[in-house]
Amino acid sequence: MDHLRELFRYHEWATIQLIDYCRLQAENLLSEHVIGTDRSILHTLTHLVGTEQWYLELLSGEPAADSIQRGEALALPDLRQRFARLSERWGALLERIDHIDLTLPATEWRPAIAHGQNVLVLQAIQHGIDHRAQICTTLQVLGAEPPIIDGWFYWSAAHQPDR
Repeated sequence: MDHLRELFRYHEWATIQLIDYCRLQAENLLSEHVIGTDRSILHTLTHLVGTEQWYLELLSGEPAADSIQRGEALALPDLRQRFARLSERWGALLERIDHIDLTLPATEWRPAIAHGQNVLVLQAIQHGIDHRAQICTTLQVLGAEPPIIDGWFYWSAAHQPDR
């Protein structure tokens, strides 16, 4: 098993499940945010997809065809479509990840990072988990029952579809 690709398959599955769930919710619910979060559900989903674009741009040197701008909130069908395209790009990039050696330049809050491709891959997974959890918590606080998108449900859906 290729563990890195499996993590990205989970990441894709969980994000698509959450977007599809949100597409079934009332629009006003998606504009809500709760204490402890800094964005609405829709803004958080847009941020998640937009940041994925940025990670891929840093790793590949190729800009996204239709970049998401900071603070933008896109419609869920558009977000789903863009995320699906990003998943395809991740798949192609992971095929050659061992041949990428990227140094991330220093910023005001961190030093330069040698072999930056490793932290970008790690960050893509962690970032997605963090924001999906925030959205699910927001949904619960607002009285909605969020989808179950943990590793157990992913594994059953992806590897035991007849159960």
